[in-house]
Formats: sequence, structure tokens, C-alpha cells
Amino acid sequence: MRSYVRFAALGDSATHGIGDRVPGGWRGWARLLADAMASGHDVSFCNLAVPGATATDVHQHQLADAVAHQPDIVSLVVGLNDTMRSTWDPPRMRAELLESAEVLHRQGPC
Repeated sequence: MRSYVRFAALGDSATHGIGDRVPGGWRGWARLLADAMASGHDVSFCNLAVPGATATDVHQHQLADAVAHQPDIVSLVVGLNDTMRSTWDPPRMRAELLESAEVLHRQGPC
């Protein structure tokens, strides 16, 4: 019997798949991982990543949807867009990433 796995991917263009065009859109590393997991599991994949997203965007706009997906596995890959802005605030970015990770951890993903 195949197990069921819920995977939520949060982040920016790297997770979204920009640069990895396939017919109908973008693929990216998160889709490749979900497809690889599907060889042994039934996978519910929720890619919430948005090109240009910052740690604040993830915290404010992707986190609640990820928690609602009730994932077993979560990826949180974001930060490059933060560092490229003149408004970059490293302590705030760290706090938002840690809070996002804590919320996801409390929800229970592996």
C-alpha cells in the first residue's frame, strides 16, 4: 500500500521554477522533488512560491496557505530577493524566517 505525503513549497522564483520552463509553465526543483517522491508515495504538492518573494512575503502571504495544506514535508527557500533591496533588514529577515519555521514546525511537518 502506498503512503500519502503532503508537500508544501514556500519561497521565491528558485522554488517556483523560473528558468526551468516546460510546456504549460515552470517546473523547478520542488516539482522535481515531488515527482521523485511520487515513485513511492501518493503526493499532494502545493507550490506556493512566487517569483520576487521576500521573507516578508512568505511570512504574510504563503505561510497560512502552507499550514492549511497540512504538510508532512515543507521547503522554505527564500532570501535572495531580500538581500538585493536597499530596504534589506537582516535582523527582521531572520526573525520572519525563524517565525515561519516555528509556525510550520508547530503544525507538525517532518
